[in-house]
Amino acid sequence: MKLKKILAVVSAAALASVMAVVASAETYEVPAEYIKDAGDGTATVYLAGDETKGENGPFTDNMAELAKYTTVTFTIQLDEAEAADCAGGGETWVGGGVGFNSESTGWESHEWTPKAYEVGEDGNPVDADGDGTPDPLKEITLTKVSDGVYQAVYTDPDGSIFAETDTYAQLWMQDWSTKNAVLTGVTLSDGNDAPTTEEPTTEEPTTEEPTTEEPTTEEPATEPETQAPTTGLAGVALVGLALSGAAAVAAKKRK
Repeated sequence: MKLKKILAVVSAAALASVMAVVASAETYEVPAEYIKDAGDGTATVYLAGDETKGENGPFTDNMAELAKYTTVTFTIQLDEAEAADCAGGGETWVGGGVGFNSESTGWESHEWTPKAYEVGEDGNPVDADGDGTPDPLKEITLTKVSDGVYQAVYTDPDGSIFAETDTYAQLWMQDWSTKNAVLTGVTLSDGNDAPTTEEPTTEEPTTEEPTTEEPTTEEPATEPETQAPTTGLAGVALVGLALSGAAAVAAKKRK
């Protein structure tokens, strides 16, 4: 295979490879100074509001920036023994809610628990709709990060949690069971964290077949014709000897 053809094949393989491009999500860690934990299993996060009421937040003067976020992650500290017992189907119940408060959202609430689904009397997960997937016990199932640290993640289906027209905006977390949950962090995200794949535009390589030139087969040179040697002086001498010999034979017969 010619070098030109090898390079064409290698180039085609490189161009055909799919490049995974991860769109980096824009996130915002709410500063701890705006997270007010009451110490009784409840907490309020001030994002925007009236400064005279102590409700101002980092987006008080920039609601358009706040309105672009679609996902909120609440990091919650729980008693690990209680949370693990609840998640494993034990007798301890751990659960509560997270939500929002603004003109556009009203007092919006979403329940959470570390227990993923209920177990029926037969010991199997409950699947009331029969779709083959266990029915979630609550809207949000906590994700365990490490012992005693869990996260509640909510993504607004309408694409934005708050509106640009809101004049105040708050988040909240409440523990309705053990009353010992502590909100330790809040992260806002615009949700653009799903990997996308882009295929490069590939140009078909021009694979030129090597030009095979048929070798010109020349007929082998035939044996040269053997020509009778021309009679030179040596030939004359031989003829003379032959004649003298014949004469001698003839003279012997006459005697």
